[in-house]
Amino acid sequence: MPRTGGVYSPPAGTKGVPNTTIQSVPYNTLIDDLAADANAARPVTTGGTGATSASGARTALGVEIGTNVQAYDAGLQSIAGLVTVADQIIYTTALDVYATTALTPFARTLLDDADAATARATLGANNASNLTAGTVSDARLPTTMGGKTFSSPIAAKDTVAIDSDGNRNVVLRSAAGVTRGMVRHDQSANAIIVSLFDPAGTWYRDLVLNHDGGISWGNNKVWHEGNDGSGSGLDADTVRGVVPDTNASAWTAVQRNGAGGINAQDVTASRGNGTGVVFLGGGSRYLHYDGANYIMPAAGLSIGGNLTITGGAIYQGDGNVYMPWAGNYLSNVLNSKITTDGRSYPRRIGGGDLNFNWSGQGGQPSWLWGGNDGINMYVYNPSNFNVNFANGAGNADTVDGLHASAFAQLYTGGGANDTNFPVGHVISLSHNGGIIARNATIIPSLYAGDSGQYVGYASGAALAGTWRLRGLTASHGGGSYSWIVQRVA
Repeated sequence: MPRTGGVYSPPAGTKGVPNTTIQSVPYNTLIDDLAADANAARPVTTGGTGATSASGARTALGVEIGTNVQAYDAGLQSIAGLVTVADQIIYTTALDVYATTALTPFARTLLDDADAATARATLGANNASNLTAGTVSDARLPTTMGGKTFSSPIAAKDTVAIDSDGNRNVVLRSAAGVTRGMVRHDQSANAIIVSLFDPAGTWYRDLVLNHDGGISWGNNKVWHEGNDGSGSGLDADTVRGVVPDTNASAWTAVQRNGAGGINAQDVTASRGNGTGVVFLGGGSRYLHYDGANYIMPAAGLSIGGNLTITGGAIYQGDGNVYMPWAGNYLSNVLNSKITTDGRSYPRRIGGGDLNFNWSGQGGQPSWLWGGNDGINMYVYNPSNFNVNFANGAGNADTVDGLHASAFAQLYTGGGANDTNFPVGHVISLSHNGGIIARNATIIPSLYAGDSGQYVGYASGAALAGTWRLRGLTASHGGGSYSWIVQRVA
């Protein structure tokens, strides 16, 4: 029977009674109960484990691995074998192999810091004043700094750059902080400006270097080699050592007189290549010699007397012209060629006037003017004309004003791999790129898979010329369609 509180008790009625016969049933019951108790797990209270397995015994005894006790570990075994003293810490030398090393009190003050800032403070590295020796490398210096004052000279090996989208300034101050000078780049004016200040720090004057080459000092334009010319607005006592003069004096610079005129014996305009231009009133009004002729392109020429031309020709003030080749005046020559009533040649041989009227007439004339040598003109009877245009014209160059290139041409070839077809030729092609707008351009190609198809994507050789889609003819599903395509160029 089960134990109570770990104590075994025999079954009731199994004990013998003195002077009585031992009965077999109670006796066998006791024997069977003892055998069952002997074979059952011994309770912990009686020195057993209360289990029939090792894991069950560890659980019953409260030493279950991973719950009550640590399983065997090589690392823990290595730690267990260490001998430690004060101010030491363990560390690994290999897998599951530990050793000890010194850990000073100062090192412990660094290990208990919660963050990098606290650690830098412990190390005394949180302030540049703590750097008592050595130098800081360029890589450790910030690329951007502001509000810095340098008490000693600054040296730059190559370039000092000031990066800004606005004005860029370099201010020069005295030891007391008074501004005495400034160099700046003015963003809007695109100019370098050097400013001077008086001892009180008040602006005094600017030297301005403009992007177009102009220079000014205190709003006064500076004369230099680059702006020594017309329109400079500059004034000087001499120009390249030459004194201005309003008179016709030798080796002086020309200067207008009080009336605005210029006095000079000779005026030479030369471009160094045998040509010259004199501007009269500015703009396009000028006299130009191109090396062979004198040209006045945009103004008339007014002459008070006669104009005599080399060779003897004279253009008179009354408009008449003397022509040396004719030995006579133009008026006399014209009078001999024009009738008294104002009619001029051509005239019929033997006299008589000819009237050429600009007026369309119906029917057919009895006689037509014509000739064969371009000099002598005669009249011909049109009834004698032989019109042979229709028989001899051959192929016409145009039809209703259009050349053959404006019409579709017939392709007569028979090659399966031909790629050059005449303009107007039409083919059918397959394309799997979805719907395309009517009349859009496309590049047809020979289908590389057989000799019977054209396709609208890169496969075989591309067809020459420009082709346009003329309409969808069939849909094959899956985004594949058949199209009519025509060459247009």
